[in-house]
Amino acid sequence: AYAIGQFTDAERYYQDYLESTEEGVGRWEAWSRLVDISLSVHGDFDIGAERLEIMILEFGQDSTRRWDLLVRLAEVYEAMHEWGKATDAWQQVLNLPDLEPEQIPRIHWQLAKIHQYSGDYDLALDALDRCLDSSQTPSVQAECLFDKSQTLVYMKRTYEARQLLNQILEMEGVPIERHAFAAFMLADLMEQINEYQLAEELLMSIRDTYPHPMVVETRLKHLREVMESR
Repeated sequence: AYAIGQFTDAERYYQDYLESTEEGVGRWEAWSRLVDISLSVHGDFDIGAERLEIMILEFGQDSTRRWDLLVRLAEVYEAMHEWGKATDAWQQVLNLPDLEPEQIPRIHWQLAKIHQYSGDYDLALDALDRCLDSSQTPSVQAECLFDKSQTLVYMKRTYEARQLLNQILEMEGVPIERHAFAAFMLADLMEQINEYQLAEELLMSIRDTYPHPMVVETRLKHLREVMESR
């Protein structure tokens, strides 16, 4: 039934199986399919989250499965804008034993994004500092620095934001796209303090690397119009 798209029937069959077979070897697959049906077919995030919570209780003793379930649950709560529940799920992920070193900064980054979305900027900064402290690669460090600069802009601490963006531009090993985004954002901040020449130089430097070249050209045109009017 699931394979041919008869999802209502499949859902009923899976539920009957789970109710009648407490120790069945197919329980993981049945629950997984029920989650998929609720989220991907029905778009019912409440039921999807509820089913994931049940799966965590049943299968959470397996650390690998607990990781997968908690991450998925956190993402579902994020999609629902249930920031408190999403934060709790990511905190549970962070408390899992035997985390790989490269997983830790990503979790702090996810927590920071949630705090950004909910307007808790001080908590976002704290999470991003933890991201930076635990990161081991320039790409992850640059991502954390970029989001920290964004957070500082939201807090109207633009001087500090400019310092961080300059730090990204001076780092080695930063992905080209992240470097371009940092330069674009810094150009915007420089324009705000009437440093038009520096803003133009920054935009010119990313004409070939920014993912959306027309955006850069439009900003350059606007900037030059402002410079000519002064």
